[in-house]
Amino acid sequence: MAELLIDHATLITMNSSRAVIEDGAVAIDAGRLVAVGPSSEVAATHRAARTIDAGGAPVLPGFVNAHFHLYSVLHKGASFMWDDGDLWSFLRAVYGTLLPAVESWEDRYYVSLLPLVEMVKAGFTCTIDLNEWPDVDGVDATIKAFEDSGMRGAVARSLMDSDPWDTGATVQPDIGRALKETVELIEGRRADDRVGVWFYPVAPHQCSDELMAEVTRLAQAKDVGVATHLHETTAQVDRWKAETGRSPIADYQARGVPLLTPRLNAGHCVHVDERDIELLAAAGAHPVHNPMTNGGLGSGLAPVPDMLRAGLRVALGVDDGATDMFDVMRTALLLQKTAHRDATVLKADAVLEMATLHGAEAMLLGDDVGSLEPGKRADLIVLDVKQPNTSPLSGPITTFLTYCATGANVDTVLIDGRIVMEKRRIQTVDEAEVMAKVQEIMDRIPDSPG
Repeated sequence: MAELLIDHATLITMNSSRAVIEDGAVAIDAGRLVAVGPSSEVAATHRAARTIDAGGAPVLPGFVNAHFHLYSVLHKGASFMWDDGDLWSFLRAVYGTLLPAVESWEDRYYVSLLPLVEMVKAGFTCTIDLNEWPDVDGVDATIKAFEDSGMRGAVARSLMDSDPWDTGATVQPDIGRALKETVELIEGRRADDRVGVWFYPVAPHQCSDELMAEVTRLAQAKDVGVATHLHETTAQVDRWKAETGRSPIADYQARGVPLLTPRLNAGHCVHVDERDIELLAAAGAHPVHNPMTNGGLGSGLAPVPDMLRAGLRVALGVDDGATDMFDVMRTALLLQKTAHRDATVLKADAVLEMATLHGAEAMLLGDDVGSLEPGKRADLIVLDVKQPNTSPLSGPITTFLTYCATGANVDTVLIDGRIVMEKRRIQTVDEAEVMAKVQEIMDRIPDSPG
């Protein structure tokens, strides 16, 4: 007997044929999907301890946030993020004011927990945290927040041994010790844990060649990923070119610094040229497009259509601030259409793939999540489309949802077969308490609103 059956759903499977099953069902047992198909077949062959009648509601794989900083809940809507400067002034505000003000384990736990709750409510079932707390204690607090929220994903430990461009970042004085601590965290995780630990060499200009090479070697040895920022701004790329004659990607390749691998989660990739794209594709690396923050900070627009044509499996990330993948998908679509003056240059089905399948691959979880298929983990969301913004319904359903739905349409969320939100009520933590705790922290930060 299965543990749970979700019946009479419109299944958006994202499987190899991208099948949409209008009266479908999924059976779930031991955290995995054991059957996906027409209701008449699945319900007839799988009895379950509990059945949820979806009433025709769309059911699809949970969204994957492939580039995110949990601490950014503290600058949600802040003028220094959206209106007052570029990436460099933003980083100085973060490193100089926000992060130093959140020092205790408990504060870091709650600051991590609130955006995880927000993500669940918006339909995310997996995320990475490019963790910015300067010590291993912050990583531990973040892992606990993941575990308590029910979210799947990875906490990537920040590593940097230089700051030549004066961002105000905390440089680890003993990078060998930081690497050792990160390896110990990785080795302390079980293979079946929902939450893993990755390496996060912050960006080329903040990491020596030796550090980049060592995290790549260790990631291979420990079977984890490497997340970083690549080619985010023209200033970064132009300065690197002035010093080396090549872009960071091309320079690493030319000098044999082994960053480009299938384990690389490459955030941004805004200012990449044809050669950079060729190198990323040849390596099987995973670019992650962050259209909202790249636009908000005036960093530019990534050449997503070019990367997709080159065979790159581009993922999507929220990066900073408020978390709604529907907003991210629409922003990705509309910016590309505007920039190219071509309504066909990027389509809804493509960005839905970026938000699910490609995101799972960027998290090295393509065999486990990202689509509704037997054998995969039961990470899925049920939408409530009986709302004004999604009425009247029309097809094709994938296009309709991408352009019309919001995170508020997410009704129920399952991660690893566990219901973590049902009827918009979080089942894992006290949502009101978490919000109150983070407001208290925010009110203590100098010059913060509130």
